[in-house]
Amino acid sequence: MVGDILYLTMGDIIPVDGLLISGNDFVVDQSNATGEADPIKKSIYRAGDLGGDPFLISGSRVEEGNGRMLVCLVGSQSF
Repeated sequence: MVGDILYLTMGDIIPVDGLLISGNDFVVDQSNATGEADPIKKSIYRAGDLGGDPFLISGSRVEEGNGRMLVCLVGSQSF
C-alpha cells in the first residue's frame, strides 16, 4: 500500500514504485523497465544534493546491497 516501508535485499524484484529512504551500496538493474544495460547505483535523497538518485521503478532487480523504500505508486499507477 502507498506509504508502506518495503525492505529490499539482493535478488529481490521491486514490485512497486518508490523512493529509497535508507540503504547500503544499493544497486539495481532497471533494464527490464528502461532498457538501460548497466546497473544503476541508487542513493537516498538528501536536501540540497542534486547528484543522488533515490527513485526505484517497479520491475527492477536489486543487484547489490539492501535498503528500505517508501512505497509511492502501486498497481496500474506504477511504472
